[in-house]
Amino acid sequence: ILVGHGLASDLAALGMSHPWRDVRDTAKYAPFMRRVHSRDTRQDVLLPSKLRDLVWDRCRMQIQHLGESHDPAEDAIAALRLYKSARKEWEGDMIRQVQAPPERQG
Repeated sequence: ILVGHGLASDLAALGMSHPWRDVRDTAKYAPFMRRVHSRDTRQDVLLPSKLRDLVWDRCRMQIQHLGESHDPAEDAIAALRLYKSARKEWEGDMIRQVQAPPERQG
């Protein structure tokens, strides 16, 4: 299982892909996303939360300090902690998605 935050851009930069069923992207997991009202559609939409904010809200871990460059190891550890905080529910969701008809997967 590949765990991270915003993995699509990382994988694209590396010219790699990974099976969707083995990806746990904390930027795309609905319970970790923020709900915003769209004026265009007049509906709520889910948008990714910043890793720094998510990890503070859910794990009380402070990362990406103002004025300092991002530490990739710190970001990776933070994303893994987020995943672990929701692993049971997340894996239950993934089992349901894998067992769903193909048009509902991913």
